[in-house]
Amino acid sequence: GGDDDAAATTTGRGDDAKRSDDAKKSNDASTTRRVAVAVTNAICMDINPYRFEAPWHAHELARAAAGSDLIVFSSAWTSAHPDDSSATKAAPVDPNRVLSYWVARLEPLLGARDAPVFVCANRVGVEDEIQFTGCSCVIDLRRRAPRVLTVGTDGKESIRTCLVPLGPLDDDSDDDDGEEEEEDGDDEGNDEEGDGDVGEETLGHGAGTPQAQTT
Repeated sequence: GGDDDAAATTTGRGDDAKRSDDAKKSNDASTTRRVAVAVTNAICMDINPYRFEAPWHAHELARAAAGSDLIVFSSAWTSAHPDDSSATKAAPVDPNRVLSYWVARLEPLLGARDAPVFVCANRVGVEDEIQFTGCSCVIDLRRRAPRVLTVGTDGKESIRTCLVPLGPLDDDSDDDDGEEEEEDGDDEGNDEEGDGDVGEETLGHGAGTPQAQTT
């Protein structure tokens, strides 16, 4: 009889635990929203004009990514060509130059409220004198002044995380440079950007964008 009581008690506890676990899963399911995410995958040369022969304004990757939620760009981007001089290869990486080029190549998407978010993982380090630029980043293209949500600029391997917004911007999202100028009218000479924000002038997309180098 004692064994039966013990077995009954154990079974009861197991049932309670199972019911509790089932209830937790049910609650989690009711608060979790699953959405489909459209992703355009790209590597290294995909962001350049095709074979460096296509016209700049063709913007092949930008046009292919229209309608996507994310552009996932995996690359081994370098700051020099293998045929360049040792001095050119050894020159410090300019993160602003790298980001400016990538954003310039995505220019047709800038400012569209349903534009994708650009997510880049780029190699870092040196091999055979060639520097890989790093600058892994997440850039929100949905504003006229693209917003850098995170970027690695220290030339070291790292893992970066940030909250990536998906979907079109709300109508009341802060995307009006004029309003910001009115609010900061007394600080007109202050050119500093807020943390995580890189203004249109800083990224310098458009004419005069530096030539890219990749391996």
